[in-house]
Amino acid sequence: MRSGWFGRRDGWISYAELRLAREVAVLQVGQRQVSFAAHGVAVVVWTGPVPDVTALDEAGKALGPVRLRTPRRMPPSY
Repeated sequence: MRSGWFGRRDGWISYAELRLAREVAVLQVGQRQVSFAAHGVAVVVWTGPVPDVTALDEAGKALGPVRLRTPRRMPPSY
């Protein structure tokens, strides 16, 4: 457990690296829309349960779900 500027933190921080096709304009991660760089590489970071991730096109239409492979983990104070 750690507290500080970012509040209380318990457990682990998980992440997944993604390579996205040109058709993908934005990622829907849970309730958030996340943009990414033009090279198509994105990193999704979360605590708690694995979030639902959906790839969206420029019109906001769902292209399909993005399955996150076994999450990589690191301790909260790295």
